[in-house]
Amino acid sequence: VLEALLQSLDLRGKTFRVCLQLLESVLQTVKGFFRGVNSMFASLGYSFA
Repeated sequence: VLEALLQSLDLRGKTFRVCLQLLESVLQTVKGFFRGVNSMFASLGYSFA
């Protein structure tokens, strides 16, 4: 029983890490997108920052 519990915990930990990595890459993409949009507007004379 303990072994099965440890395995499920390990699996959950791995899933959690994968989710974190996905979230991080999504955040990086969004940041890059906003940076691009911001620089585009900045070249037009607008700025959000």
